[in-house]
Amino acid sequence: MSAIITFFLSGVCHQIPEQCITLTGGTLFLCFRCTGLFLSLVITLVLLTIIEPEARTWPPRVSRIILALLVMFWVLDGINSTIYSIDSVRALYSPTNSLRIYSGAGMGFVLGIVLCPILLNFWKGEATDRPILSPWWHGPVALSCSILASSMIFYRVPDSLIFWQIVTGWSVIGTISLVNTLLVVAFSHTQSIRLSHIKSGLAGTFLAFLEMGLLAGIRANMGV
Repeated sequence: MSAIITFFLSGVCHQIPEQCITLTGGTLFLCFRCTGLFLSLVITLVLLTIIEPEARTWPPRVSRIILALLVMFWVLDGINSTIYSIDSVRALYSPTNSLRIYSGAGMGFVLGIVLCPILLNFWKGEATDRPILSPWWHGPVALSCSILASSMIFYRVPDSLIFWQIVTGWSVIGTISLVNTLLVVAFSHTQSIRLSHIKSGLAGTFLAFLEMGLLAGIRANMGV
């Protein structure tokens, strides 16, 4: 079972051993950066859905600037890590797993902010013009929770491979399934097709595994 999940998740993560979290019992499915990203995304999405059920639009301009900086941090750290693996002399700095997990957490926070209004528009349906991250302090609260979760796994609390395999595995599968479910719902609306939430969810989950399987197969054939 573990080998099957590892294969599917290889479609979204390179799973380089030295960049993956080692716990008592083995190594996690994901690298530090992907672990931080998906954990943070799920935490942000769940938390903001609960505390901001009326949010339907993008955050205010100042918040968007901060989100853009978090994206730039994630991109810069990822590019620098790649350059370092090719030629360490040309890298801006020596990459560390702590930078990987926290840059991933920042990106996951941004993706959660982007997805939350879309999810609420489909789920709730009521038309409002309230932006996400209103009031502003909801942002620091959600980001702090994401960083806390990332710190827990970084410092191996709890030091349980099975626990974190379940948490991270379902974070990835759940997130990609959710995105595909939203796409299925959007497509069915444009085609005037009525699908129940269960059917839409099953279709989204099927597409998620299909996409991950195809990407994993391509990466395996290319040896990357």
